[in-house]
Amino acid sequence: MKYILLVSVFISSIFANEFYAKLEPIDSFQVKSAVSGKVIFTNDSIEGKKAKNSKIIEIDSYVNRVELKQTRNKLNAINSMINIENNNYKRLLKVSSKSGFEKDTQKLKVINLKTTQADLLTRIANLEDTIKK
Repeated sequence: MKYILLVSVFISSIFANEFYAKLEPIDSFQVKSAVSGKVIFTNDSIEGKKAKNSKIIEIDSYVNRVELKQTRNKLNAINSMINIENNNYKRLLKVSSKSGFEKDTQKLKVINLKTTQADLLTRIANLEDTIKK
């Protein structure tokens, strides 16, 4: 009996094999952002599921929000300056004793303020887009 058991163990050890398996995911994804920053929130509850208009990650945008607020304040100030300088220009046009150079200088102030206003509007749109992303 011992011999039969010993022979059966020996025969089974001859045919024994070792198998290794490697588990790999079907699909893997990399999430990239149009903006850089520190990740302050991740929604782990939807991991492995489809996200339906929900927030997956949130990147710290504190500096951008402060800059947006200050840029809006600058825009309000520029708008006030445009109104004042434009009124001054209209008054200068009525004064006949002022030279054409002074009138043109005042008009250039108004034009420069309007270009600054356009730049600030562009900056505000960029900041809002960055914060949204």
